Amino acid sequence: MTERSGARLHIWLITDEANGASFVVDVERMLHLIANRDGVTITGSTNEVAPLARPEHSFGQLSGEAGPALLAELGIHRAQLVPQGSGTGRVATVLVGVELLAPDTAPSTSRPDGQILKTYNYPLRRVTRHATGQVLALDAVLFGES
Repeated sequence: MTERSGARLHIWLITDEANGASFVVDVERMLHLIANRDGVTITGSTNEVAPLARPEHSFGQLSGEAGPALLAELGIHRAQLVPQGSGTGRVATVLVGVELLAPDTAPSTSRPDGQILKTYNYPLRRVTRHATGQVLALDAVLFGES
């Protein structure tokens, strides 16, 4: 996929042991903030379901070329969190995929090839970038600052 204008951003829930839809929303908000910082807006409907089997998909149209910061977010994001209402406090894992689609390209519905880019540890409020081992504050990452 190229970086050209008119691409669609697709964010989807790959696996869900907890409240994965909230992690999709967090990733979507983060990507909007990153894109806006590069002068690109992401518009369009979110949580489109047809023709996909699950409703945990978000789509957005890019108004310009995706910058390097947005392109660096393509791939698999993992969240470790305690599900709401958990009586045990056991940490669950959620995987979310992020891809850019050319017009008329079918979206992914399963886990893409590749390594996990980041792990978002909600109980410890930190994010680990796996390529570098860098550990960052969760809020800074979710607000597109790191």
